Amino acid sequence: MKRFLLDTNTGECNIPNGLRLGQEPPPDFFFDVASLYPEYLTDLNVLVCPSDSQSDATRSGIWNVGGFPTASPDPCRVGSLS
Repeated sequence: MKRFLLDTNTGECNIPNGLRLGQEPPPDFFFDVASLYPEYLTDLNVLVCPSDSQSDATRSGIWNVGGFPTASPDPCRVGSLS
């Protein structure tokens, strides 16, 4: 499970991921991408389901540094979306 979540106020990956039900950000039940990317998981696109109606969000940069489409991937931003 992911160890930390992205703090959207600071841009840092420092919020412990736990059972924070009803709090922002909500818990993300996804594997810890930072422990695998880029050494073992070299292409994050394999995590995107092509039939998911929200898969366009990954191409628009939701998983990139700062959420920008042209920025490099940020393992902390990768989550259970798609």
